[in-house]
Amino acid sequence: MPASPPPAAAAPAHGPVARRPSARRRRVLAALLAVTAALGVALVVDVSRQPGPERVVWADTFDGSKGSVPTLVRFTADWCPPCRRMRAEVFTREDVAAAVSPGFHAVSVDLTRPDAAARALAARHGVESIPSFLVLGPDGRERGRLVGYADAARFRRFLDRHRRAGPTTLAAAGVARTVASAAAGPA
Repeated sequence: MPASPPPAAAAPAHGPVARRPSARRRRVLAALLAVTAALGVALVVDVSRQPGPERVVWADTFDGSKGSVPTLVRFTADWCPPCRRMRAEVFTREDVAAAVSPGFHAVSVDLTRPDAAARALAARHGVESIPSFLVLGPDGRERGRLVGYADAARFRRFLDRHRRAGPTTLAAAGVARTVASAAAGPA
């Protein structure tokens, strides 16, 4: 009778034998763990940089002037990068909030959604780009305008200039005009 082949090694009753990963596999796993840890740290750092809440209190409806204080009107939209940047860097600051209140009645006009009243207000005041900030006197006339991004220092200077001034000389679209002379009418 011919010799039969040796019997195949039987698998252990408790399952396959656990093998230790090779050195290369351990290096790959260590690299993946390091990358995962780095991404986790980056995510925590990014979350910690999220801006806090706005400190400036904005009314969301414009109903004309409020007594003897000027009205600060902010034209903004969610999709506007400079608007978002100002919300994060300027309006979260205590010094800016202190400069706005109590010296101004602050109103935010959101142009994100198609709101006929908001668009009509923007059109009535000639707002063509955002962010735009208007200071309206108690009489409803425009005292000042700031268009585009402004850091905290520039925004505070804008507020200071228009808080203590009456009708002022404005630079709108590069043309200087005096609101006081326009209000007086023909001589």
